[in-house]
Amino acid sequence: MSNAITLPTMLPVKEAAARFGLSPYFLRNLCHTGQVRYIAVSRNRWLVNAESVAEFCKGIPAESRPDTVQGIRKITL
Repeated sequence: MSNAITLPTMLPVKEAAARFGLSPYFLRNLCHTGQVRYIAVSRNRWLVNAESVAEFCKGIPAESRPDTVQGIRKITL
């Protein structure tokens, strides 16, 4: 059994949008509506979960995705 921890791939909004062929505006809207996971690092800087964007692009609905991603769960403040 491996004790290695796999962390999710987090990308800035502009980089994730370019990688997946989306506009940054559209990707931010996906974050606001909860269709894509993200972390607000500061008021103007967000990091987007690349796996979540890939699942969205594949057409997997947000309701069927697990709340935890590789052992990491969303924390609401």
